[in-house]
Amino acid sequence: MLRRKHIRSISTLAAAITSIPVVSGVAGGIYVWLSPNVMLASTIALRSVVWFNLLGLAVLLLSIYRKRWFCRTLCPTGWCCKQASRKARTIRPVKIPAGTGKCIAVFTLASAIFGYPLLLWIDPLVLFSGFFTVFHFKELSVAAIVASSIFPVLVFSQWLWPHSWCGRVCPAGGMQDMVWWLRSLLKRKNNVRPTTIQGHGMTRPVGVIAGIGCRRFFEYDKAGIQSVAPSSRKH
Repeated sequence: MLRRKHIRSISTLAAAITSIPVVSGVAGGIYVWLSPNVMLASTIALRSVVWFNLLGLAVLLLSIYRKRWFCRTLCPTGWCCKQASRKARTIRPVKIPAGTGKCIAVFTLASAIFGYPLLLWIDPLVLFSGFFTVFHFKELSVAAIVASSIFPVLVFSQWLWPHSWCGRVCPAGGMQDMVWWLRSLLKRKNNVRPTTIQGHGMTRPVGVIAGIGCRRFFEYDKAGIQSVAPSSRKH
């Protein structure tokens, strides 16, 4: 049975093959469409949907039930960065705010509303595919060289600052984290118990107002608020 690391290695090889135009043929660049960021940003910016968007949608739905499933199983950029991070002898501290990837993802989607997803080029699959840009042109150009150099620079940076990309910066990971957070939020909201308002014979989900996940509710009686305690406490 294939282990996750083997699946990830095979996925990276497949991503490289499908990124080379001479070899890939019809399947050229198909891995880019696996990105939830590309799926959402292209749909919002173009106001249209193509069949390839279903690939990104499938990854987005899977991330609802398995946190960062794509990152841990299929992402070729994550696999390359992980190998570079393993080679790092020392961990050099780098101050990158937590949630940077989420901010990049949100900004990309917000700018896509106006038709220009400005930071979509930071998507890990776009960067990986961009490395093979030089194979798409018969003559080298400055744009092709720049596009092809970003990915090697990213991988090298992981040798200097291990795990900084996947853990802090990656917008695809940030997008999946937001989806997982929304799932957890809705799950906690559905598990909130209603509290009884004594003297009125009715229940009200005060826990939602007081804060999702809060286990303490206000208890009332005819005289007014008596105490703040679990609703099951008897006076």
